[in-house]
Amino acid sequence: MLARSRLARLLLAAGVAATGVFAEPIAANATAASRKPFAVRIEPWIPGSPPSTPPAVDLTAACIRRVGRGEREVVFGYDNPGEQSVYAPLEAQGGVTNGNLIVRTTHRGRGPRVTTVIESSGPQATLFLPGQHPHVFAVRFKSNETIAWQVRIPSSDDPVDDPGWKVTVKPRRLPSCGRAVPDHFTVVQTANAFLGPTNIQTDEGGAITAYDVQFITEPSTVVCSAGGQPLPSEAVVGWPIGLNLVPLRPDEIIGEVVVGNGARFQMSTTLVRSVVDVFEPVRWFGPIADVIGRCDFDGEVVESEVFWAGLPSLSSILPIIADGVVVALGAEAILPGAVRIR
Repeated sequence: MLARSRLARLLLAAGVAATGVFAEPIAANATAASRKPFAVRIEPWIPGSPPSTPPAVDLTAACIRRVGRGEREVVFGYDNPGEQSVYAPLEAQGGVTNGNLIVRTTHRGRGPRVTTVIESSGPQATLFLPGQHPHVFAVRFKSNETIAWQVRIPSSDDPVDDPGWKVTVKPRRLPSCGRAVPDHFTVVQTANAFLGPTNIQTDEGGAITAYDVQFITEPSTVVCSAGGQPLPSEAVVGWPIGLNLVPLRPDEIIGEVVVGNGARFQMSTTLVRSVVDVFEPVRWFGPIADVIGRCDFDGEVVESEVFWAGLPSLSSILPIIADGVVVALGAEAILPGAVRIR
C-alpha cells in the first residue's frame, strides 16, 4: 500500500494536482477499488504554484462506527514514508491560516441548504511520525453531516521554505471499525523542551558558587476523543551528551537516541543535574523529549502516540565573570526555524 500511495502522489505532483482533484486510493484489485473508502484532494497551497515534489504525508481515514442514535464516529490516521516527523499546527497554535482543520458540512432537507463549518481547534493530530498510523483520532458527526480533515502539508523535499500542499481526506464508504480499532483516543497537539538554570547558590558577597540545570517540558496541549478528560502528560527527556553537567548514573539512563546530524541524547526521567564548573558555559543542541498524553474515559486511561518535542536550537548558559567570580548567568540561543530534530 505504501508504494501505491507514493506512486499516486508522484503522479499528482507531475501535474494533475496543479488545480486539485479528489483521487481515490489505488486499490490492489477491482473489488477493493469498488469500495472507495475515502477520497483525497491535493491542491497547491498557493493556487497555480504546485511544489515540485509530493506532500510529505498522506492523510487517511480508516473506519466508521455508530456511537449513539443518529450519531457516528470516523477514525482518521496518516502515513509518513519519510524518516523525519512533520509538524502541522492548528491555526490557533501557529497563526497558520487554515493550517490544520476539521471541515464539517451539514445538509438540511432538500435543496441547497448546506452549511460548512471550519473547526480550527478539534481533536486532530498535529505531529506526523514516520510510518503508518491508521488509527490516531476520531471525530463524531450526525447523520446529516459529512466530515473532512484538511491539513497544510509541506512538500517532501523542502519542509521549511516551500508553502506546500493543501491535503484534504474525505470519508466515503468506510468499513465498520473492528475490534482492533481503539474505542478512545488521546492526542498531544503541542509540546516543547527547554533547559534552564535553577537552584542558584551564592556566597555572602553574592557571587554564584553553584547551580543546577533543569529540564523543562513546556505544558502540552492534550485533547481527548468524545467522553474523555485530559490528565497530566508524562515525559521522558533527552539530555544532550557532553554537557558541563554531572553525568547521569547508569540507572538513570533509559536509552540513547541518535538524530540525523549525529547528535546523541541520553533519555531519562531525571529533570535536574548539577553544573560541574560554574566558570564554564553549558552549551547544548536540542534538547528533546518524548511526551505521552493521557485521557481518562470513566476510569480507563488511554495514552497517546508519543509526541517528539524539541527544536534544533543551539543554546548556552553563559557565566558572567567579574573580579574572578561569577556574578550572573546569561543565555543565548540560535533558533533555525521550523526544522525539527527528528
